[in-house]
Amino acid sequence: MNELDLITSFWGKWLIIPGFFFGFIGVIYIILYQSKFEKHKDKKKTGLVLIGVFVFVWGVGYSLFFVMDYLALKEIQSLLNEPNIVLKINNKKLDGDFFKNVKNQLILIDNYQGHNSHPTEKIEIKIESQNKSITLRLHQDSEIKKEFWVFLNDYNYTRQNNIGKIQTSIFKKYFEDS
Repeated sequence: MNELDLITSFWGKWLIIPGFFFGFIGVIYIILYQSKFEKHKDKKKTGLVLIGVFVFVWGVGYSLFFVMDYLALKEIQSLLNEPNIVLKINNKKLDGDFFKNVKNQLILIDNYQGHNSHPTEKIEIKIESQNKSITLRLHQDSEIKKEFWVFLNDYNYTRQNNIGKIQTSIFKKYFEDS
């Protein structure tokens, strides 16, 4: 997953914008030389190739983003299903029913439809097993106070981009001032 994170981060930072630029130039080529098609066949082909580069770069980029989100969610779910895990919120160990409720909610992380909001205040949830430890950041949604954006701190891509959301009121006590 580390290699995929490296590729996804590179693709997102350095290839998406040039890909858009190539597509834009390709469209301009086709528009400019549309009326003079017979005379400028090579220019039209160049335009089509540039649009093809655009489609390829964006298609691969979004596929990488989707795969990275999917693998991150699977990693979280796999760790949550291990025996004897420890959950901590803001470095405080959870136990009893609250532990079970948090664990069950984290299993439900999914991609909810966006609604023009943004993440605000956060809590950190650490999931520890004998073999692995991961840290999640849950940011409260700016509009729907029961919705939380989930970020995984372990990888560059998932540290900057949410991997999903959950809707619950069990974290209310950590955000009562907001």
